[in-house]
Amino acid sequence: MSAEDRVTLQCPACNVKVKGKPALAEKSRSCPKCKATVQFELVNPPAVGKGKAVAPSRPLSKPVGAQARRKKGSPGSNSCAECGSSMEKGAVVCIECGHNTRYGMNAKTVHGAKKAGSLGVALGVGVGAAFLGGIIWAVIAAFAGAESGYVAWGVGVLTGFAVSLTTQERSFRVGAMAAGLAVFGLLIGKVLTVNWVFEEEMRKEVYRDESAMRGGLILEKMQQGKVPEDLQAWYTSDDEEIPEAIQEDLVVFEAKIDEELQDLAASDKDRLAGLISDTLLADISYADRVKATLSPFDVLWFLLAVGSAFKMGAGGGDGG
Repeated sequence: MSAEDRVTLQCPACNVKVKGKPALAEKSRSCPKCKATVQFELVNPPAVGKGKAVAPSRPLSKPVGAQARRKKGSPGSNSCAECGSSMEKGAVVCIECGHNTRYGMNAKTVHGAKKAGSLGVALGVGVGAAFLGGIIWAVIAAFAGAESGYVAWGVGVLTGFAVSLTTQERSFRVGAMAAGLAVFGLLIGKVLTVNWVFEEEMRKEVYRDESAMRGGLILEKMQQGKVPEDLQAWYTSDDEEIPEAIQEDLVVFEAKIDEELQDLAASDKDRLAGLISDTLLADISYADRVKATLSPFDVLWFLLAVGSAFKMGAGGGDGG
């Protein structure tokens, strides 16, 4: 078919324009954009000779004559229930007002409802993907003993992919939704990572610190009621100076603590280190723990993750 034989046709429901043969305007067909079954309108009829145009073989928009507009519900009529215009047999969308007989509403409204529904599904799937990605990141960090920036980046990619897979819309709002969900997944992963990795690192530090282990064993003895009252009173006070009356008893007691600490099995030392680290962590907020584990590289990986999620959701779209 030559370029001269091609014409521009327009969907009466969503106004999208396509090019094709003039015969495409003679029957109802599915619109490639809004998927409604409509009869396309001929925008520019092909020219025949100089300055002449071929009129379409049948009316495309407003029918004329006695049968142009029948009353709603008249016997034997195939008319639009909304505006009463005649409709071709089997047509789903009225080319006059866009009423969709299948859904009982305007074709544009149907398309908008489908789009809103797909966004709702994308939101739900995106939340699940972000949550799953955050957990995977934390689990890998716990087993490896360190955080991986590539895994954090993967949280954003997984979230963006899940959102883009469940909606055909590509726009700023979809990109923003994917980016927001990626931030949610990264926060989940960071909190869990801090909870597991930070506590494990704290326990290892305590285990290597002899004075901290001694203090932990003394604390455990105090909880068991095995520390003399005068020594316990001094341990729990803010007085750094050792009273002369307990100095000798204190030296003897701590010597026994050191001997007992040397004889502890590895499992008992792990338990003791856990007791001490839990006591120390009780005074450290989650915000302070996160700050202690943040680095400039964390910010870089976070930006890559969020940016990837946004790009996958926005695509090349600029609509809202």
